[in-house]
Amino acid sequence: MYGSDEPYRVTKDRLKVDLTLSDGSAVTGFVFVGKRERLVDMLNDQRQFVPVERTDGTMVMLNKVAILRAEPATEGVGPDEDHETPYEVLGVEATADLEVVRTAYRALVREFHPDRVIASGLGDSFVKMAQDRVARINKAHDQIMKQRGGDER
Repeated sequence: MYGSDEPYRVTKDRLKVDLTLSDGSAVTGFVFVGKRERLVDMLNDQRQFVPVERTDGTMVMLNKVAILRAEPATEGVGPDEDHETPYEVLGVEATADLEVVRTAYRALVREFHPDRVIASGLGDSFVKMAQDRVARINKAHDQIMKQRGGDER
């Protein structure tokens, strides 16, 4: 990481959302959230604007104050699983030891567990998104454990 000539890259999940704006218009497009970030976190961080990629590929910067409602779209939510390694899903290096993998797995499941979404009063579409994310996290952990011969969570 440090001392490397390679640039530091932050990988983000691409989430398809339906946004309702204060002027009554609607925007469907993609927002980008960090690997350990939820949509609600991105909408409530200190940045004033959020970049949105429209479905036609154009980019628009929306002022967060203008967003009245943000709802995950029913299709196109999350990254393309076929192009993401289990290590990328858990946010660890491929050379990480099993304890690091387990720690990252537990932290992600705790953070994105559907029960937390339900407790925060978010709608069914957010619960579904959390269920899908935790399923992806479980699958990644299981793949790594199978590869390395580990068997416990």
